[in-house]
Amino acid sequence: MKFRNGLAITNAFTHREVDIATFGVTPLLRYWINDNGRIYIISGVNSGGSALIVRAGSDIRSIDDLDGKIIATSGFGSIQDLVMRKMFEGFEIKTV
Repeated sequence: MKFRNGLAITNAFTHREVDIATFGVTPLLRYWINDNGRIYIISGVNSGGSALIVRAGSDIRSIDDLDGKIIATSGFGSIQDLVMRKMFEGFEIKTV
């Protein structure tokens, strides 16, 4: 099964639609703390942090160069989305 993000996975856990999954630590901890979710961690998959990838030859060199650009994240509420929103505090962000 495919899920849009970690929140969708934890919702599937809550509704007993899935028994095991691979996803990031942020939604896992939210599920454990807020929903009293019963979890067993059998392996880690997160390492190296997050990165913004741009096209080869792009003129994007700083955060200011992103003005007017479209940026994709792995899903609303994912750690990458949260990092980007924190990084862009004070900037106008339009979610599409």
